Amino acid sequence: MSLKQRLITFTLILTATVLVIGLGIIFPTIRQVKRINAEAASIEAELEARYRNSQKLKQTLHELPLIRTKVEEIEKALAQTGDELALITELENLATRNSVNQSLKISTSQEKDHSLFILSFITSGQYPDLVRYLAEIERLPYYVIIKEVKLEKKGEAQGSFLTLSFTGKVYVEN
Repeated sequence: MSLKQRLITFTLILTATVLVIGLGIIFPTIRQVKRINAEAASIEAELEARYRNSQKLKQTLHELPLIRTKVEEIEKALAQTGDELALITELENLATRNSVNQSLKISTSQEKDHSLFILSFITSGQYPDLVRYLAEIERLPYYVIIKEVKLEKKGEAQGSFLTLSFTGKVYVEN
């Protein structure tokens, strides 16, 4: 064999060895490094999500006394089933104290997850008396939700009576 042939053979063997090493060792290692990198990124994202959840939990635990206070306030503002008579009596006393004539109808309604007392008011009296009456309704221990108020004047004389009509809702604890 001549020197040239030996050199070509040596170059071919060297090239084949480099290809075998490249294909057999380097490329699988690169693939494994990429897979490990993807797993590390996935673990990092999961740990970040857990960290955020733990921070939210700490914040919730910190706010828990305030939340309990608010829940107690809301529970106190709910009427109880069977409180219809007490509520009517209280509203009639308000009307009497404020020199307001009142006609009141009460009914119950069941919505998705709660009950309601529906209160239909038709009241009449002097304007200042009606305003005081509404202010006292607002101070009741119940949340009376009033969406629309209708105020009409009866007669043309000075100091004539006004008619106030509205419907209120009171949530009932089940």
